[in-house]
Amino acid sequence: MNLVTGANGFVGNNLVRSLLAQGDAVRCMVREKSNLRSLEGLPVETVTGDVTNRQSLMAAFDGVDTVYHLAAVIAIAPGREELMEQVNVLGTDNVIEACLEKGIRRLCHVSSSHALHEPGGNTVVDEGQPFDDEQRMVYGRTKARASCHVLASCQRGLDAVIACPTGMIGPNDFRPSESGQSVIDYANARVRTYIPGGYTFVDVRDVADALIGLAEKGRSGEYYLLAGQRITMRELVEIIGDITGQDRLALGVPAGVIGPLATLMTGWARLTKTRTIITTDVVETLRANPVFDATKARNELGFSPRPLHQCLEETLAWFRAHGPTHMA
Repeated sequence: MNLVTGANGFVGNNLVRSLLAQGDAVRCMVREKSNLRSLEGLPVETVTGDVTNRQSLMAAFDGVDTVYHLAAVIAIAPGREELMEQVNVLGTDNVIEACLEKGIRRLCHVSSSHALHEPGGNTVVDEGQPFDDEQRMVYGRTKARASCHVLASCQRGLDAVIACPTGMIGPNDFRPSESGQSVIDYANARVRTYIPGGYTFVDVRDVADALIGLAEKGRSGEYYLLAGQRITMRELVEIIGDITGQDRLALGVPAGVIGPLATLMTGWARLTKTRTIITTDVVETLRANPVFDATKARNELGFSPRPLHQCLEETLAWFRAHGPTHMA
């Protein structure tokens, strides 16, 4: 039996679909009153549990062979720092303890490329970089701390492996995710500007398949970077325009303006508790534009991400088919 925490999330529901496609039994752990639209019609067992409440995990973990721990809080805007600490760090600690108590065969923990130390200056980032649990970005810091705790648990007898995916785009993005919302906004020409710089994006379905490979073939106590294609934000907008067949002309925010603007908008979002896509975390990430190397995952797991153009085509087709709130 496979247990997936955060099963109704973006990565979670794609992983559930991949597990079912190969005939595996899946137990989905979700919080009480969660939106389960992403799991509708799937032949899965659903149980209620909250990673911040260790006792609630015990029944969910009964009879489980492999735990895929995906439950997390992702935030690019301010205001959720305490929640990220509770869910990303303490929640992972609870999962670790439940796995040890229940004798789980393997824990597959999903971390993030943001958790790894990035030296800057176009330095290649691979598994030789340590988890950076002292970095400024709260999301990356909490994911790094959780990952360090998972590695430490291996010294206590837990068989655990860690995945570090880069930015993810793909179908079955019901909420949608931050990256999915950006794709929608550019496709609908709701956003006419882009932040200079770029990042590495990967199809969420390729990440899901790699997680299964990680659970089956990954080396205990090791972490694997799941990186796709490195691209600038300008190129991303151009590809979306090519797919939609319409000019999605967008202007880059001048380099001398973006820093102060991000500081202003981050402060405004914190004050008003509203969403903004231009934050200090986003700007720093896109400016760094690190070179992620997924050679280890390719060699050991058979990781082979599809081209980003194909990913975007299929993502936009999915958004068009799943409601007017997504695509005009």
